[in-house]
Amino acid sequence: MNKTVKYIVTALVLLLAAVMLLSLAACGKEEAPAPTEAPAAPAATEAPAAQTAAPAEEPAAQPSAQPEKVEGLFVSASKGFRFEYDPNYIAVANPADNAMIYPTGDVELPFCSVSLISGSSAVDYLKEMSAAAQEELGDAIKSQPGEPADAGVEGRQIYFISFSYDSFEAEGTVVCSYYAEDLPGGDIVVYNATALEGDTAVADGILKTAIDTFAMD
Repeated sequence: MNKTVKYIVTALVLLLAAVMLLSLAACGKEEAPAPTEAPAAPAATEAPAAQTAAPAEEPAAQPSAQPEKVEGLFVSASKGFRFEYDPNYIAVANPADNAMIYPTGDVELPFCSVSLISGSSAVDYLKEMSAAAQEELGDAIKSQPGEPADAGVEGRQIYFISFSYDSFEAEGTVVCSYYAEDLPGGDIVVYNATALEGDTAVADGILKTAIDTFAMD
């Protein structure tokens, strides 16, 4: 009995060994699968040629138009008025672009001014000026401005006041004359001459020339 079992076991071992050998032989004959090729990279797409043209150069900035400077002619570019004066005098624009005329070349008496003002009438402006002068100068006033009077300039609505006062700074009596004119557009132009008493001829001459030659552009 023991011998029979031994024979059976031996036979099974031999059979198992034979099966294993046959399996190994079959595996050796199988071809290895071809490696999978990576897909070809797509051809690079060329960038289209640039079609946008270079921007054209901007035209050079042009200087803004400036009023032509004429000797003896004051021009207010922003206010749009002009008048003549003696070219031997100094004419300057104040911060409001109104005119100041100094005959001696120094910023002192005598002087004249020409100003374009909105929002009033000639008579109302002179009344306000008169009241302000009396209030500010008080007892220093020597001659009262009074009511606005017609200046008698034919064809034009021009009125005036005049007053004088003692001035410590000027070391004498100062005479102020104000002329105001109603313009067709609704604005007014104010002409002023200020000088020491007894030395008003030059300032009065500047004022008269300004009134005679004043014009809106």
